[in-house]
Amino acid sequence: YTRDKDAVVAAVWLSELAAELKEHGKTLVDQLEEIYATYGYFGNYLTEIRLPGVEGKAQIDLIQDQLRKNPPVMIGEFEVEKVEDYWNRTPLVSETDKSSKNMLAFHFKPVHGTISIKTTVRPSGTEPKSKMYIEIGSSPFEITEFEKYKE
Repeated sequence: YTRDKDAVVAAVWLSELAAELKEHGKTLVDQLEEIYATYGYFGNYLTEIRLPGVEGKAQIDLIQDQLRKNPPVMIGEFEVEKVEDYWNRTPLVSETDKSSKNMLAFHFKPVHGTISIKTTVRPSGTEPKSKMYIEIGSSPFEITEFEKYKE
């Protein structure tokens, strides 16, 4: 139990874990890879489209509006299984709240070796760009297959 955002306590716990693992000939990386094998490897990737200027802001708003009104059923070879519009997370208590919830999450039908694939699209709140967060989660696997699943 950590009473607050106390990095010192977390660092001590991590050091204790590293010491225990070392006694068994393992490292923190070995432990992390075992966790991935047991629960699946989850990777995240961020990409963006920069559209500067007043025209760019209008294009970013149009992208979000079109994705909201006409969500794709396929993106490349991936089938969209569900679209989550964060504006449906009510109540929207203010314009600031509405702006912060201007996100769409596209959940894809899992393909072989995955349990989840999701892309979240939202306009940046501070820069003239549309941001896309891509998340992929694998099924659990044998530790000997770690590199394959990581890739």
